[in-house]
Amino acid sequence: MLIGLIAFWGTHRAAAQQTQQRCGIEQKMALLRSQNPAFYFKQKLFQTEITRQLEAERNTKTQRQQTQNAREILEIPVVVHVITDSDLRTLGGVNNSNISDAQVRAQIRILNEDFANATNTRGFNLNGIDTKIRFKLATTDPNQNPTTGIVRVRTTRTSFDPFNDAVALAQLSGWSTERYLNIWVCRFNSQSILGVGQYPVGTTIKGLETETGDAITDGIAVDFRYFGQGPDIRSRLYKYGRTTTHEIGHWFGLLHTWGDEFCGSDYCADTPACEYPNNTNDTTCVDVFSTCNGGTSTRNMTENYMDYTPDRCMNRFTGDQTDRMWKVLELSPRREKLVKYLRNLNIPKTTALTIEVSNNPVSGSEFDLKVQFNADFQDFTIYIFNQSGKLCYTQSIKNSPSSLTTVPAGALPAGAYFLKVTTPSEAATVRLMVLK
Repeated sequence: MLIGLIAFWGTHRAAAQQTQQRCGIEQKMALLRSQNPAFYFKQKLFQTEITRQLEAERNTKTQRQQTQNAREILEIPVVVHVITDSDLRTLGGVNNSNISDAQVRAQIRILNEDFANATNTRGFNLNGIDTKIRFKLATTDPNQNPTTGIVRVRTTRTSFDPFNDAVALAQLSGWSTERYLNIWVCRFNSQSILGVGQYPVGTTIKGLETETGDAITDGIAVDFRYFGQGPDIRSRLYKYGRTTTHEIGHWFGLLHTWGDEFCGSDYCADTPACEYPNNTNDTTCVDVFSTCNGGTSTRNMTENYMDYTPDRCMNRFTGDQTDRMWKVLELSPRREKLVKYLRNLNIPKTTALTIEVSNNPVSGSEFDLKVQFNADFQDFTIYIFNQSGKLCYTQSIKNSPSSLTTVPAGALPAGAYFLKVTTPSEAATVRLMVLK
């Protein structure tokens, strides 16, 4: 499991940094490298492949700005699992890990302000980008029952290890990571870690397929003392909910701005190279400079959400970061499934395979086919045969929920056909008429 935590930096930097750590990926990556070198290098290849595909698209598309403007808003359902040893009847209060609903709702508001680059909020930057990604508390649970999107679980454990207790948290409470963004809020046993986030793993690219064993932990975890905003949060530096914004950045595959090494790369050309994370006790958001480019001094993007500056200083995602987030939604299997599920949210499962052509007889160049089945995700194949049994069209769709699929019909001569859909365990056929 790749987790976003922070690393220890050399003693020559100690004077410029505080002891409070924000995230910790460098030391975790070092641990992963020793435990599973193949997994570590696959993650590196994933980042390289994202860059390759983005560069190829920019050579064939119009300006990136037009691409970003054309994106439709994607609203991700969130479930917040409040894991606490407190009485569930007592909500909120300083040092009470059973945080209030208001504190949870404040965090969702902050996420939307930050990811929208919303004007007249702390999440606005004149040079920032609206990522077109939004968040909402889930309204239905995995069994389609109504929910507030907030789940409270009482445990005898008083704290959790941010590095080693991801499975323990998920086993206490966790929903499908292919349908929800899971956020676990609890008390960490470390005084220096604010939050942890899990990178997307595996891709739809041959050779970089999904690793197993980490699906239930796919999400982020945040110490309750830094989650959301409100009177119960007493941190001077981290009181505006930006820890959660940062960790969700990791969930979307973003690296730290310094690339987790001295003057390293985060694969984003529009985030200037910097020497190290900008940890500071100064809340005045002073400028910091690095000399990573042949001795030329450049200003660090300390306002970027993927740095470690105090919450009040953070207010920016860049265009490259936004493009990488959207490319991860295409290439990471669980993220891709989530998008498919959201786009077909109003098409429910059925007890048996059911197919329906919405405009039959077909008079245009395409038609819509509704396919429903009793599974969250599965493969299915569409076949069209003429009356003589000749196969005229076929299309295979992988890892899909019950969905509405557009099928081309322009190459089919007028006449009667049979449309068949098969899944690994079922088949269904309807008669199709094509008019010209």
